[in-house]
Amino acid sequence: ITVKTLTRRVFLFEVTAAMTVYNLKEQIRDACGMPEEQQRLIFAGKLLDEQFELRKYNVWRGAELILMPQLEWHAIPP
Repeated sequence: ITVKTLTRRVFLFEVTAAMTVYNLKEQIRDACGMPEEQQRLIFAGKLLDEQFELRKYNVWRGAELILMPQLEWHAIPP
């Protein structure tokens, strides 16, 4: 599958339908250094839950996922 970032980086991964989203996040961490808890994966307009297998989302060979960083919001004091 292909994983694209907002900065136009492209990563290719070999996956199986039985892999969990978390397993894919581990591969992404190894490839680009982004910790799993900071990764948000989007496929077909849906945010993927890391506890489920890729097959639940119909992520197969040739699929393109978007990798977005988890944004941390900090309140600005008045």
